[in-house]
Amino acid sequence: MKSLKTSDGGTFLTLNEDGSFTGGYNDSDMGDSGEGYLHGKHYHCQFQGKFGSFEIQDGNAVSMILE
Repeated sequence: MKSLKTSDGGTFLTLNEDGSFTGGYNDSDMGDSGEGYLHGKHYHCQFQGKFGSFEIQDGNAVSMILE
């Protein structure tokens, strides 16, 4: 099975040939401080889902529906 993997440093996404995908997001604000933030802030999220009804719009764009 082929997959597309992409990352911009904080967000990553794997899109599989069948339209299913998994991914996540990570970021930190280590300079933030105060009550409740003794060591900064860290944001973390994982997600998954599936796209369907793929339609090629032109050479560089694809339309799809999140199922």
